[in-house]
Amino acid sequence: MTAKPLLLPEPPEIPGISFHNYQSEKDLENILLVCNRLYELGIHEGGLELDELKNDYAHLNNCDLARDFLSVSYHNQPAGYIRRYWENLIAEETRVHINILWMLPEWMDSPVGDYLISWVEARASQTSADLPPLTGGNRIEFLAPETDKAKLKLLERHGYRPLRYYFDMSRSLEGELPDHPLPPGLEVRPALSSQLRQIWDASIEAFKDEWGSTELTDENYAQFLNDKTNHPELWQVAWEDDQIAGMVMNYINLAQNEQERRFRGYTEGISVRRPWRGRGLASALICRSMRMFKALNMTEVALSVDAENPSGALGLYTRLGYQTYLTKINYAKNLPEAS
Repeated sequence: MTAKPLLLPEPPEIPGISFHNYQSEKDLENILLVCNRLYELGIHEGGLELDELKNDYAHLNNCDLARDFLSVSYHNQPAGYIRRYWENLIAEETRVHINILWMLPEWMDSPVGDYLISWVEARASQTSADLPPLTGGNRIEFLAPETDKAKLKLLERHGYRPLRYYFDMSRSLEGELPDHPLPPGLEVRPALSSQLRQIWDASIEAFKDEWGSTELTDENYAQFLNDKTNHPELWQVAWEDDQIAGMVMNYINLAQNEQERRFRGYTEGISVRRPWRGRGLASALICRSMRMFKALNMTEVALSVDAENPSGALGLYTRLGYQTYLTKINYAKNLPEAS
């Protein structure tokens, strides 16, 4: 017998606290205010801009903002928000319900936070009831930086446990930099506008082997094209004849650099397609990226990595001099079912 979906909980009655679903662009402005406050507290990264939020929210998948977004205010001032969506995992017969939660610490580990957790669990239950069942069931996930102690405490109190760890790593560009040659038969060419979809598709193909990968859509591609940090002129794309072998989709977050008062380039989107793996291509492209950023007067590079990446990426980045400066934890638990 199929269990009935969970009912949405009643919000707590706390003087000054109010909740509402997504209404307008004003909610995005409130997100920015909350995240900037969390940045001041050392919890959220800097550099978030309203245009970035507008682009993200214009190209959502599997998310009904009228039902999957909840804003929290205290005396009409933004205090936090949560947004949820779902994806089917490629490598598992599992549906994952992903939640983005940011809130001021004084409300995170409180009945307000408890309510948001119960609310997203109920929404996940309702959503899964409307979708075809999967043999691997449904899982609910939150990503939390280790600096957000209130969120970690809240999640653990509700039965969420670490499932995966991600490391944010950086490397100084001062002094001598490593140098690895391109494998024979490969060359790096500028990324032309006419090739962007081909490059994106090659990247998606390569990342399908990663843990937690999902099927991406045209909405994802539209979001990617309109992202302010999308800088094809900085990419290192290796080709063999007319085939893309691998790439590093470098970018510079100018707003973040200004806010953090630093000169950082990101060596992100590192991928190598299966036929070209095991030949040192990723090392060569990352080293080329470092030298390019140094020529642009950047003083450091950074990236994020899955600590258990099956390709051994963490070891590669460590050998190239990257060091961890922040750990992020993917908390998860199976979707509770109503009796």
